[in-house]
Amino acid sequence: MTLEDLKDMFPERALDPLNNPTFWPHNPEEQLDYKPAHLLPINLL
Repeated sequence: MTLEDLKDMFPERALDPLNNPTFWPHNPEEQLDYKPAHLLPINLL
C-alpha cells in the first residue's frame, strides 16, 4: 500500500500537512486544537 492508497482508503488517518498540520509528538493531546474531555461543555438536552 502506498501513501496515496492510504489517503484514498482512510482519509481521516492520512497525513495532510496543508489541511491538518501536526507537530511532534503526533498524539492528540499535544496538538494545538486539543480540548480534554473533562473541560468540554455538557449538553443538558
